[in-house]
Amino acid sequence: MVSPLLHTYFRGRIYGDQQVPLRGPLVVVANHASYFDPPLISNCVRRPVAWMAKEELFHIPIFRTLIRWYGAYPVKRGAGDRRALQAALKALEQGWAVGVFLAGTRTKDGRIYDPKLGAALIAAKAQAPLLPVCLWGTQEILKQGMFPAPSSSDSAHWCTHSTARFKRSRCPRSGHSALLRSHPQPP
Repeated sequence: MVSPLLHTYFRGRIYGDQQVPLRGPLVVVANHASYFDPPLISNCVRRPVAWMAKEELFHIPIFRTLIRWYGAYPVKRGAGDRRALQAALKALEQGWAVGVFLAGTRTKDGRIYDPKLGAALIAAKAQAPLLPVCLWGTQEILKQGMFPAPSSSDSAHWCTHSTARFKRSRCPRSGHSALLRSHPQPP
């Protein structure tokens, strides 16, 4: 219920949402510029998305409760986290899509400068397609202050692109490189 309200409030445009498989395992990969990106993307793909979220967010009681409602699970950044990998695979088995931000963190302009390998590894292990999503304009949501300002209809966009699959035997690094080359960047 929250996602459609956020989408209405921010009045973003969605392109390519017809590319989103509504059933089956799916790894959603995106750039990240705003705390609002996970619920906005979840609304756009029209199915539950379990988001990988930095472990530190789970130390804040109210925030932990909110993000768990969205199916988020913690990841220890900086090294491989087997527990996060298992949580992602379990969510995929349960019919959720799994969301991963390629940079592993927010960037001021939403661009991906140092992509991480987690999404390709999850997709390869689960034999799940990857759905690249590009957001732009969401970095403006909290710029003026603590209360989110509604965006104009031309300042926030959500773009999805065709899904891609990687074979389990294929090295995640090469699959990830191919994904990043095909992943759109914000203008």
